[in-house]
Amino acid sequence: MTYKEFEMQVKTYLEENLGADVTVSTYTARKNNQTLCQGLLIEDASDGERFSASPVIYLDDFYSDLCNGSSFEEIAKTIYKLYRNAKQTGDFKLKDLTNFEELKEKIIYKLINLDMNKDLLDDIPYIPYLDLAIVFYCCIANTDEQTAGFLIHNSHLDLWGIPQNELYKYAHKNTCRLFPYSLQSVCATLNEMSENLTAPLSVMPEEDLLVLTNQSRIDGAACILYDNMLEKIAEVLQEDFYVIPSSIHELLILRKHLSPEEGGLSELITSVNQTTVLDTDILSSHPYYYDCNLHTLKCA
Repeated sequence: MTYKEFEMQVKTYLEENLGADVTVSTYTARKNNQTLCQGLLIEDASDGERFSASPVIYLDDFYSDLCNGSSFEEIAKTIYKLYRNAKQTGDFKLKDLTNFEELKEKIIYKLINLDMNKDLLDDIPYIPYLDLAIVFYCCIANTDEQTAGFLIHNSHLDLWGIPQNELYKYAHKNTCRLFPYSLQSVCATLNEMSENLTAPLSVMPEEDLLVLTNQSRIDGAACILYDNMLEKIAEVLQEDFYVIPSSIHELLILRKHLSPEEGGLSELITSVNQTTVLDTDILSSHPYYYDCNLHTLKCA
Protein backbone atom coordinates (compact mmCIF):
# COMPACT_ATOMS: atom_id res chain seq x y z
CA MET A 1 0.00 0.00 0.00
CA THR A 2 1.41 3.40 -0.98
CA TYR A 3 1.39 6.30 1.46
CA LYS A 4 -1.32 8.07 -0.53
CA GLU A 5 -3.53 4.97 -0.48
CA PHE A 6 -2.96 4.66 3.26
CA GLU A 7 -3.86 8.31 3.80
CA MET A 8 -7.09 7.97 1.83
CA GLN A 9 -8.10 4.77 3.63
CA VAL A 10 -7.54 6.37 7.04
CA LYS A 11 -9.52 9.41 5.92
CA THR A 12 -12.41 7.19 4.82
CA TYR A 13 -12.30 5.16 8.04
CA LEU A 14 -12.48 8.27 10.20
CA GLU A 15 -15.30 9.81 8.16
CA GLU A 16 -17.33 6.61 8.45
CA ASN A 17 -16.75 6.21 12.18
CA LEU A 18 -16.83 9.79 13.46
CA GLY A 19 -20.20 10.77 12.01
CA ALA A 20 -21.69 13.16 9.49
CA ASP A 21 -20.74 16.29 11.43
CA VAL A 22 -17.03 15.54 11.10
CA THR A 23 -14.96 16.74 8.16
CA VAL A 24 -11.60 15.08 7.53
CA SER A 25 -9.18 16.74 5.12
CA THR A 26 -5.54 16.28 4.18
CA TYR A 27 -3.23 18.79 5.80
CA THR A 28 0.41 19.76 5.30
CA ALA A 29 2.15 21.47 8.22
CA ARG A 30 5.48 23.24 8.24
CA LYS A 31 7.31 21.92 11.28
CA ASN A 32 10.69 22.56 12.85
CA ASN A 33 13.62 23.22 10.47
CA GLN A 34 11.18 23.92 7.62
CA THR A 35 10.27 20.25 7.28
CA LEU A 36 6.82 19.36 5.97
CA CYS A 37 4.61 16.81 7.73
CA GLN A 38 1.52 15.22 6.20
CA GLY A 39 -1.56 14.65 8.29
CA LEU A 40 -5.33 14.75 8.56
CA LEU A 41 -7.17 17.79 9.92
CA ILE A 42 -10.34 16.77 11.76
CA GLU A 43 -13.07 19.37 12.23
CA ASP A 44 -16.34 18.71 14.03
CA ALA A 45 -19.22 21.01 13.01
CA SER A 46 -21.26 19.94 16.04
CA ASP A 47 -18.78 21.78 18.25
CA GLY A 48 -19.67 25.11 16.70
CA GLU A 49 -17.17 27.56 18.15
CA ARG A 50 -16.45 25.49 21.25
CA PHE A 51 -13.70 23.31 19.88
CA SER A 52 -11.67 26.01 18.19
CA ALA A 53 -8.42 24.03 18.22
CA SER A 54 -9.01 21.27 15.67
CA PRO A 55 -6.58 18.36 16.06
CA VAL A 56 -4.23 17.23 13.29
CA ILE A 57 -3.22 13.57 13.20
CA TYR A 58 0.19 13.11 11.56
CA LEU A 59 0.46 9.85 9.66
CA ASP A 60 4.16 9.28 8.94
CA ASP A 61 4.81 7.10 11.99
CA PHE A 62 1.57 5.17 11.46
CA TYR A 63 2.53 4.44 7.86
CA SER A 64 5.90 3.16 9.09
CA ASP A 65 4.01 0.83 11.46
CA LEU A 66 2.02 -0.46 8.50
CA CYS A 67 5.18 -1.07 6.48
CA ASN A 68 6.65 -2.92 9.47
CA GLY A 69 3.77 -5.37 9.68
CA SER A 70 1.00 -3.79 11.74
CA SER A 71 -2.49 -4.31 10.36
CA PHE A 72 -4.45 -1.42 8.91
CA GLU A 73 -7.38 -2.17 11.21
CA GLU A 74 -5.19 -1.94 14.30
CA ILE A 75 -3.64 1.34 13.13
CA ALA A 76 -6.99 2.87 12.19
CA LYS A 77 -8.43 2.07 15.62
CA THR A 78 -5.38 3.64 17.28
CA ILE A 79 -5.81 6.83 15.25
CA TYR A 80 -9.51 6.94 16.10
CA LYS A 81 -8.71 6.59 19.81
CA LEU A 82 -6.01 9.26 19.52
CA TYR A 83 -8.54 11.71 18.11
CA ARG A 84 -11.08 10.94 20.82
CA ASN A 85 -8.45 11.47 23.49
CA ALA A 86 -7.41 14.75 21.86
CA LYS A 87 -11.00 15.95 21.92
CA GLN A 88 -11.37 15.01 25.56
CA THR A 89 -8.12 16.60 26.77
CA GLY A 90 -8.07 19.60 24.46
CA ASP A 91 -11.73 20.60 24.37
CA PHE A 92 -11.37 24.28 25.23
CA LYS A 93 -14.15 26.75 24.83
CA LEU A 94 -13.37 29.66 22.55
CA LYS A 95 -13.01 32.00 25.53
CA ASP A 96 -10.28 29.74 26.88
CA LEU A 97 -8.14 30.23 23.78
CA THR A 98 -8.56 33.99 23.76
CA ASN A 99 -8.16 34.61 27.48
CA PHE A 100 -4.54 34.47 28.60
CA GLU A 101 -5.60 33.96 32.22
CA GLU A 102 -7.06 30.59 31.22
CA LEU A 103 -3.87 29.55 29.41
CA LYS A 104 -0.96 31.07 31.31
CA GLU A 105 -0.23 27.91 33.32
CA LYS A 106 0.08 25.91 30.08
CA ILE A 107 2.66 28.11 28.31
CA ILE A 108 6.02 26.36 27.79
CA TYR A 109 9.18 26.92 25.76
CA LYS A 110 11.40 24.88 23.45
CA LEU A 111 14.80 25.34 21.81
CA ILE A 112 15.20 25.28 18.03
CA ASN A 113 17.87 26.30 15.54
CA LEU A 114 17.68 29.99 14.68
CA ASP A 115 19.15 29.98 11.17
CA MET A 116 17.20 26.92 10.01
CA ASN A 117 13.89 28.50 11.05
CA LYS A 118 14.20 32.09 9.83
CA ASP A 119 10.91 32.05 7.91
CA LEU A 120 9.03 30.64 10.89
CA LEU A 121 10.59 33.11 13.31
CA ASP A 122 9.22 36.03 11.29
CA ASP A 123 5.75 35.03 12.48
CA ILE A 124 6.31 33.97 16.09
CA PRO A 125 7.68 35.47 19.31
CA TYR A 126 11.16 34.18 20.13
CA ILE A 127 14.25 34.99 22.17
CA PRO A 128 17.72 34.43 20.66
CA TYR A 129 19.96 32.15 22.70
CA LEU A 130 23.45 31.97 21.18
CA ASP A 131 22.68 30.70 17.65
CA LEU A 132 19.45 29.06 18.83
CA ALA A 133 15.95 30.41 19.47
CA ILE A 134 13.62 30.01 22.43
CA VAL A 135 10.08 29.59 21.07
CA PHE A 136 6.79 29.23 22.89
CA TYR A 137 3.98 26.68 22.89
CA CYS A 138 0.70 26.16 24.67
CA CYS A 139 0.69 22.63 26.12
CA ILE A 140 -2.89 21.36 25.90
CA ALA A 141 -2.18 17.77 26.96
CA ASN A 142 0.78 16.24 28.76
CA THR A 143 0.17 12.61 29.67
CA ASP A 144 1.97 9.29 29.28
CA GLU A 145 -0.18 8.61 26.22
CA GLN A 146 0.19 11.90 24.39
CA THR A 147 1.59 15.40 24.34
CA ALA A 148 -0.41 17.97 22.41
CA GLY A 149 -0.25 21.71 21.97
CA PHE A 150 0.10 24.58 19.55
CA LEU A 151 2.86 26.98 18.61
CA ILE A 152 2.31 30.53 19.82
CA HIS A 153 2.35 33.16 17.05
CA ASN A 154 2.63 36.93 17.15
CA SER A 155 -1.12 37.06 16.57
CA HIS A 156 -1.65 35.29 19.91
CA LEU A 157 0.31 37.99 21.74
CA ASP A 158 -1.82 40.63 20.03
CA LEU A 159 -4.95 38.73 21.01
CA TRP A 160 -3.85 38.30 24.62
CA GLY A 161 -2.40 41.80 24.92
CA ILE A 162 0.76 40.69 26.72
CA PRO A 163 4.45 41.51 26.12
CA GLN A 164 6.99 38.85 25.21
CA ASN A 165 8.86 39.12 28.51
CA GLU A 166 5.70 38.13 30.38
CA LEU A 167 5.26 35.17 28.04
CA TYR A 168 8.80 34.04 28.86
CA LYS A 169 8.20 34.41 32.59
CA TYR A 170 5.29 31.96 32.52
CA ALA A 171 6.97 29.64 30.02
CA HIS A 172 10.08 29.32 32.17
CA LYS A 173 8.13 28.55 35.33
CA ASN A 174 5.78 26.10 33.61
CA THR A 175 8.41 24.21 31.61
CA CYS A 176 10.49 23.56 34.71
CA ARG A 177 7.35 22.40 36.54
CA LEU A 178 5.73 20.30 33.81
CA PHE A 179 8.94 18.83 32.40
CA PRO A 180 11.44 18.18 35.23
CA TYR A 181 15.00 17.69 34.04
CA SER A 182 16.97 14.45 33.99
CA LEU A 183 20.77 14.49 34.17
CA GLN A 184 22.44 11.09 34.19
CA SER A 185 25.17 9.10 32.50
CA VAL A 186 24.74 7.71 29.00
CA CYS A 187 25.00 4.19 30.41
CA ALA A 188 22.23 4.83 32.92
CA THR A 189 20.05 6.31 30.18
CA LEU A 190 20.58 3.34 27.88
CA ASN A 191 19.93 0.88 30.69
CA GLU A 192 16.73 2.72 31.52
CA MET A 193 15.54 2.70 27.90
CA SER A 194 16.56 -0.89 27.08
CA GLU A 195 14.15 -3.38 28.62
CA ASN A 196 15.72 -6.50 27.12
CA LEU A 197 19.30 -6.10 28.32
CA THR A 198 20.58 -9.17 30.17
CA ALA A 199 23.24 -7.10 31.95
CA PRO A 200 23.68 -3.38 32.60
CA LEU A 201 25.82 -1.44 30.15
CA SER A 202 29.05 -0.07 31.57
CA VAL A 203 31.50 1.19 29.00
CA MET A 204 32.86 4.35 30.67
CA PRO A 205 33.04 6.04 34.05
CA GLU A 206 29.63 7.23 35.17
CA GLU A 207 30.30 10.96 34.83
CA ASP A 208 32.40 11.10 31.65
CA LEU A 209 29.43 11.54 29.31
CA LEU A 210 26.08 12.77 30.62
CA VAL A 211 22.65 13.08 29.03
CA LEU A 212 20.56 16.16 29.79
CA THR A 213 16.89 15.94 28.88
CA ASN A 214 13.51 16.09 30.60
CA GLN A 215 11.67 13.15 32.10
CA SER A 216 9.39 12.94 29.07
CA ARG A 217 12.42 12.93 26.71
CA ILE A 218 10.52 15.31 24.41
CA ASP A 219 12.08 18.69 23.58
CA GLY A 220 14.48 18.13 26.45
CA ALA A 221 17.26 20.35 25.06
CA ALA A 222 15.40 23.26 26.64
CA CYS A 223 16.52 21.99 30.06
CA ILE A 224 19.77 23.89 29.50
CA LEU A 225 17.70 27.03 30.19
CA TYR A 226 16.56 25.89 33.64
CA ASP A 227 17.74 27.86 36.67
CA ASN A 228 21.44 27.26 37.43
CA MET A 229 21.52 24.19 35.17
CA LEU A 230 24.98 24.91 33.76
CA GLU A 231 26.33 25.52 37.25
CA LYS A 232 24.82 22.24 38.47
CA ILE A 233 26.56 20.35 35.68
CA ALA A 234 29.85 22.09 36.45
CA GLU A 235 29.50 21.11 40.10
CA VAL A 236 29.16 17.46 39.07
CA LEU A 237 32.06 17.46 36.60
CA GLN A 238 34.39 19.90 38.39
CA GLU A 239 35.83 21.10 35.08
CA ASP A 240 34.90 22.88 31.85
CA PHE A 241 32.71 20.90 29.48
CA TYR A 242 31.20 20.72 26.01
CA VAL A 243 27.47 20.66 25.34
CA ILE A 244 26.77 18.44 22.33
CA PRO A 245 23.40 19.10 20.63
CA SER A 246 22.29 15.52 20.10
CA SER A 247 18.83 16.74 19.03
CA ILE A 248 16.04 19.06 20.16
CA HIS A 249 15.16 16.28 22.62
CA GLU A 250 18.42 15.86 24.50
CA LEU A 251 21.95 17.20 24.98
CA LEU A 252 25.16 15.30 25.69
CA ILE A 253 27.61 16.72 28.21
CA LEU A 254 31.30 15.87 27.65
CA ARG A 255 34.24 16.70 29.91
CA LYS A 256 36.73 19.07 28.28
CA HIS A 257 39.72 16.77 28.71
CA LEU A 258 37.90 13.97 26.83
CA SER A 259 37.11 16.08 23.78
CA PRO A 260 38.72 15.09 20.46
CA GLU A 261 40.95 17.44 18.46
CA GLU A 262 39.62 20.85 17.44
CA GLY A 263 36.82 20.39 14.93
CA GLY A 264 36.34 16.74 15.79
CA LEU A 265 33.10 17.25 17.68
CA SER A 266 31.59 19.38 14.92
CA GLU A 267 32.43 16.73 12.35
CA LEU A 268 30.84 14.07 14.54
CA ILE A 269 27.68 16.13 15.11
CA THR A 270 27.32 16.87 11.39
CA SER A 271 27.74 13.20 10.53
CA VAL A 272 25.15 12.09 13.08
CA ASN A 273 22.72 14.77 11.91
CA GLN A 274 23.04 13.55 8.33
CA THR A 275 22.72 9.85 9.06
CA THR A 276 20.75 9.37 12.28
CA VAL A 277 18.76 12.40 13.44
CA LEU A 278 15.44 13.23 11.80
CA ASP A 279 15.53 16.55 9.93
CA THR A 280 12.82 17.94 12.19
CA ASP A 281 14.84 17.03 15.32
CA ILE A 282 18.19 18.66 14.40
CA LEU A 283 19.21 21.35 16.88
CA SER A 284 22.68 22.45 15.76
CA SER A 285 25.77 21.30 13.85
CA HIS A 286 28.43 22.25 16.39
CA PRO A 287 29.11 21.95 20.14
CA TYR A 288 28.97 24.63 22.83
CA TYR A 289 31.63 25.27 25.45
CA TYR A 290 31.04 26.10 29.10
CA ASP A 291 33.77 27.86 31.09
CA CYS A 292 33.38 27.09 34.79
CA ASN A 293 35.39 30.11 35.94
CA LEU A 294 33.63 32.64 33.73
CA HIS A 295 30.23 30.93 34.04
CA THR A 296 29.66 31.41 30.31
CA LEU A 297 28.38 29.20 27.50
CA LYS A 298 29.51 29.97 23.95
CA CYS A 299 29.50 28.42 20.48
CA ALA A 300 32.58 26.23 19.99
